[in-house]
Amino acid sequence: MNELFSFDRFLGSLPTGGFSGNGTDAFRIRAPESVFVRPHLQVIDTCEEPLVTLVSARGATGKSHLAEQVSAIKQVPLWLLNEDKAVSGDALRARLRDYTDTRDGFERLTDDPDSFILVDALDEARMRVSGDSWYDYVQTLFDASQKTHS
Repeated sequence: MNELFSFDRFLGSLPTGGFSGNGTDAFRIRAPESVFVRPHLQVIDTCEEPLVTLVSARGATGKSHLAEQVSAIKQVPLWLLNEDKAVSGDALRARLRDYTDTRDGFERLTDDPDSFILVDALDEARMRVSGDSWYDYVQTLFDASQKTHS
């Protein structure tokens, strides 16, 4: 495939967004970057109705800045795992419970086809936890994506 993909087309491929709540330093909607160079991305693999979108690149190439800009434009929270030490099977539900100030934050995310979250620094989080904790954490991300592109 290896097709070039503009930033605007990338934004258009994501759900509408608009998932506001009570943010924390590690889990909140970001402010737009004052200087942002719109990248051209390369599609490696795709399907007609993706449940997740992964962005992969070498270190220090702008993935975090890209995530911050998408968070600001789409008005969805960006979860910075390098600032949040809780990576476990309950971490996503706990963050969504606090973010939405409801007991059903996870369901609010998964039931709304326009909502999604961004997760940054998976590699850093993986290095801090055991295999079982990591598996449980990734499973909750997978569970969140079962109904819609979360």
